[in-house]
Amino acid sequence: AEKQARRFSVSLAPIELDPFLLHEDAKRRVIDTFVEPRGYAGFQKALQTGQLLWLTGPAGIGKQTCAIHLVVKSSNKQSVYIVRRGTPWDELVRTGVEGAAFVLPDALGNVHFDREDLDADLISLDQLLALGNMVVVTCPDEVFEDAQRQSRLAEWLARHANCRGKLQPSAYPSKARTQMYQKHVSFAFQTARLLTRNQYDSALSLLPDDAIPDNAGLGPSDLQDYRHQFQQQLDRWLPLDIERFVFTGLPSINKSEELADLLRQDTNIAQRMQDWLADLHPDVQAFIITLTVWSGRPDAQIWEAHRKVVEQLSRLNPGLATLPLGLLRKRTAPYVARYGSLTFASPFV
Repeated sequence: AEKQARRFSVSLAPIELDPFLLHEDAKRRVIDTFVEPRGYAGFQKALQTGQLLWLTGPAGIGKQTCAIHLVVKSSNKQSVYIVRRGTPWDELVRTGVEGAAFVLPDALGNVHFDREDLDADLISLDQLLALGNMVVVTCPDEVFEDAQRQSRLAEWLARHANCRGKLQPSAYPSKARTQMYQKHVSFAFQTARLLTRNQYDSALSLLPDDAIPDNAGLGPSDLQDYRHQFQQQLDRWLPLDIERFVFTGLPSINKSEELADLLRQDTNIAQRMQDWLADLHPDVQAFIITLTVWSGRPDAQIWEAHRKVVEQLSRLNPGLATLPLGLLRKRTAPYVARYGSLTFASPFV
């Protein structure tokens, strides 16, 4: 009864779709930097056939980017909406929108299955499709499997044949990752204006087949060392890692010699973050746990969830407290945004 009341109360005030609209600059970034993974043609065929695709894969593999590229390239839909996780799907139906494309990123949860009433949501999804809309749903593999065990998702999928696509690291061989890196560097320099000419030249000099720019400032032996380090990184990077290195790392270097430090930092980032988390006070660690599970939700929901997390964990640690939000933001810098929505400063985090 409580669950029905919550859903009914939400339905009294239909949502506005405009905040979810994919803007032209974001669309251009996807188109200009995207590299088709293995299996892309199959995803495209499934989407064009049934107007529906469930795209699963590990975090950082680029599911949302792939989903956006698919709906932009596979349809003539004028409006593309990237819907915030946690948005009730019946609210999308109540808007009455027809002939649009919807991307529902991490729709079932980004860490574990946390959709409150998926069985009811699946009915809404059928209604959304019946209105002539195209839908791509993304989620991690393990969340997808949990959802099938805890709901009627498997039964529902049986009525929508061949609508699942799996995006795995093997979908991006070395050549594709190199091409993706080149595209991101070009976009960062030519379109986003994030890189100076020197930074752009230094970034491209890391590629084995690229000629050494005159102003790179690197000797042949140094360059070979950098290229070797970079190739090792690139071979294990996911699309999100490439994006982070280009858009966050490269703009921070002032001279070519700093590339070595940047590559070394990137190698150790996972360990540095693990050490950072271990050094945090338990009150702050509880906030990181909350944000990890509920990131992408409205701030009010995240804060309410945090209060419940602290309440539960205080049974193990009676000294645990709910600190003021401003203090939590300060103590979790630089990995959590200091201002605006409650979110991590980078998707990689």
